[in-house]
Amino acid sequence: MRNYGKHLDTARRVQKKLAVSGAIGMCFFFIFMFGFYGYSLFFGGYLRWNQVMNETTGEVYTGGQVLTIMFSVMFGAF
Repeated sequence: MRNYGKHLDTARRVQKKLAVSGAIGMCFFFIFMFGFYGYSLFFGGYLRWNQVMNETTGEVYTGGQVLTIMFSVMFGAF
């Protein structure tokens, strides 16, 4: 029983370290993901507000085009 308890305590310590490192990794992932969402919506709003012309079509960016570009980049990154 003592030998089992000793190894069980070691396993608990290792599991706690793995849980903390996994939580920190997920935290950074979500910070980058939601930060990109926020930045892309901000920049898309800037393009829309200032009526910047799309060089390929010669039209002003619309909200739908901004969202399409944002989701295309996110899904492509995944």
